[in-house]
Amino acid sequence: MSGINLQSFWGNFKFDSAVVEASGRSGGILSMWDPNIFLMSKVVKNRNFLLVSGFLKGQDSILHILNVYAPQCLRAKQLLWEEIRLLKMSNPGVWIMFGDFNAVRMPEDRRNSIFNPVESGHFNDFIYSAGLSEFAMKGRRFTFCKGKGSNVKLSKIDRFLICHNLIELWSDACLTALPRFLSDHSPIILATDPIDYGPLPFRVFNSWLDRPGFEEIVKNASDSFSFFGSPDLYLANKLKHIKAHLKRWWTVTKEKEAEVFNNFTSELQYIDGIMENRDLLEEELWIHAECKVGLSELSDSKSKDLKQMSRVKWASYGDDNSSFFHGIIKSKEAKNRIHGMVINGAWSNNPKLIKREACKFSANGLKRL
Repeated sequence: MSGINLQSFWGNFKFDSAVVEASGRSGGILSMWDPNIFLMSKVVKNRNFLLVSGFLKGQDSILHILNVYAPQCLRAKQLLWEEIRLLKMSNPGVWIMFGDFNAVRMPEDRRNSIFNPVESGHFNDFIYSAGLSEFAMKGRRFTFCKGKGSNVKLSKIDRFLICHNLIELWSDACLTALPRFLSDHSPIILATDPIDYGPLPFRVFNSWLDRPGFEEIVKNASDSFSFFGSPDLYLANKLKHIKAHLKRWWTVTKEKEAEVFNNFTSELQYIDGIMENRDLLEEELWIHAECKVGLSELSDSKSKDLKQMSRVKWASYGDDNSSFFHGIIKSKEAKNRIHGMVINGAWSNNPKLIKREACKFSANGLKRL
C-alpha cells in the first residue's frame, strides 16, 4: 500500500483506513471510513477478509463491516465460510459483508461459463446458516467480466450479504452495480438514502372498523360531499374527500390511544409495586384487571394492522408475534421498493423520470387494451 495515495480515493476529507497487504499481485483488501460518522472499536485481519467493527452515529448496536476477497480453491472457500460464520456467531450486532466472494448462488448468476452446484451449495449453506440475506441488485445482472468477443464470460461474484437486523434498520436501502470501465469488476454500492417518490398511498386497516367513530366519520364525510362533474371525477373527488376526513380522524385517534396506552402502563406499574408490599384492595384489583384488558385490546389491534401489512394469510389474528409480522413487512418493503429504472439503456434513479416512464408504460398498455 506504500505506493497508493488513499487521499485520491476519498477526497479532501478526514478518513481512517485499515489494510490487508497484497501478496505479490494477488489479494490485498482496503476499508475506509469517515471517523465523524463511524467510530471504530476493533479491526480483525485475515488473508481473505478484513473486519472493522464500531458504532455508527445515531445507532446503539455495534456494526461489523466485513470486506471479503475469497480464494479460488473450493476447499479454501469452505474453510473461509466456516471461519466467517463462527466469527459472526461470536460477535453479536449488525453485520454487513461485501466484496468478491468468488462464488455464485444459482445458475442464473453465470453466463457462458460452467455452473458448479457443489460450490454453490456450500456458499448457500453458509449464507443460510449465518442468518444472512441480500438486497436485489439493480443496474445490471453480472459484476465480473472475463474474455473478449464471443468468448466473454459473465458472473455475479461480487455482492453484499447483510443480517436481518440491517433490513429492519434500512429496508429502503438500494444495491446498485455501477458501470465498468477498465476493470473487469463492476463497482457495487449499497445506498441507504431513500428516494422520495411523493406521498405514500393511503390504506384503511381492518382494525379501524372496530374503533368507535369510524362509521360516523365515513357517513358524515360522504353526506357533506358536493361536486358537479363527470361520474369518474365525482367518484375520485369523493374518495379524496373521505380520505382527508379519515386521515384527520386517525391522527387524533392514534394520539388518544397512545395516551391511553401510557396511562394503562403507568397504572399497571404502580399497582405491581403495591403488590410487592401488601395485598391489593378490591378497587385496586379491578383497576389491575381493567389495565390488563385495555392493554390486550390495544396490542391486538396493533397485531391486526401488522398482519394486514405483512399479508401473511396463515397466521391467526390471535398471534401476538409482532416481531415476526414486522420482519415480514420489512422484507417485503426491501424486495418491492423501486430504486431506479433502465431508461434508454442507462440506469436512472431520478424520481421524475421514473414516474414519467411508468405513466408512458401504463398509457401504452391501456391503448393496447
